[in-house]
Amino acid sequence: MEADARAQQRREALEVQQYAQVSAAEKMAYEKMIDELVAEKKRETDAKQEQQWDREDAARINLLKSVYASREQEVALHAHKKHDEKWMKQYERRNMEDEVDR
Repeated sequence: MEADARAQQRREALEVQQYAQVSAAEKMAYEKMIDELVAEKKRETDAKQEQQWDREDAARINLLKSVYASREQEVALHAHKKHDEKWMKQYERRNMEDEVDR
């Protein structure tokens, strides 16, 4: 009877040990799966952030191009206006000289 009880205890101890081993393996597999999911989510998040930065860079570049083009037009318009003013002064001077000569 004592041998039966000891054998029963041994079987129970082996069952507990096997259960602990299976539980540990399942826990490791679960943790590995979670780590992989977290890493995948991080890659997705990083890719989205990189795309957002690329869009912001493109928008910044387009804005700068627009600003420089606008400034170039302003400078050209200003130069044209100065040229027109200079021409108008010369025209008026010639008209006044012509009137004086008459």
